[in-house]
Amino acid sequence: METKENVHDGHRQRLIKKLVASRELLADHELLECLLFFVIPRQDTNPLAHRLLKMFGGLNGVFKASKEELLTVNGIGKKTAELLLLVGEIYQRSVEDKKRLHTYNNNETIKGEIGKEFRLQTVESSLLVLLDKNYKKLVQLSFVGKKDNEVELDLNEIAGAFASFHPTYAILAHNHPNGECYPSEQDDSATRTLSVLCAIHGVALLEHAIFKGDAWFSYRSEGRLDMIKKQADLENLLKLGGLNNE
Repeated sequence: METKENVHDGHRQRLIKKLVASRELLADHELLECLLFFVIPRQDTNPLAHRLLKMFGGLNGVFKASKEELLTVNGIGKKTAELLLLVGEIYQRSVEDKKRLHTYNNNETIKGEIGKEFRLQTVESSLLVLLDKNYKKLVQLSFVGKKDNEVELDLNEIAGAFASFHPTYAILAHNHPNGECYPSEQDDSATRTLSVLCAIHGVALLEHAIFKGDAWFSYRSEGRLDMIKKQADLENLLKLGGLNNE
């Protein structure tokens, strides 16, 4: 004969499998059940999940409730209340983060959001921001030079990030802490190399921005980005023509 504890264990295993395979299909009370497993290891958490939802009117109410309010629910102890408070706070912060997501398709955002990364830096460094099709940030890669005025992009790392995150757009930025806010030959060369790598992976290079304090230089606004892209395209065509003539 199957014991009550074995029945609960089987139910938990089935629910966890459902969570892993298709969590979007879980009902609200089932999500709460799964969460309560972590603090109530030996009891059926289904009735408690239902009590919580009824008491607070839904998941939003459960995770906004205070510790004192949670403790008034039959079956909620100190550890369970604290877990619900923790998950509620994490959820709230994730919502706020989503609201703060910037769209990197305009100069104001690029200058403000990326520029602030360099304001306190005293050595030259570079950032590569990868964006999705809606110009939202997917990931940010950082490169710091071994010398004050020298930074090399790690092309293998960048190619790996392209493969992992499948970005639609990319923005390159770096600072000139000890020089003028104007591109050097090395900056143009890095832009050209990155432009080719982006083209290979189907990523559009939107900008290369240079910062010094509150000043900045925009490759895109100055027409320099288009010029370098055209130069890179021409060089590739000439190389291809050379190969065909051999």
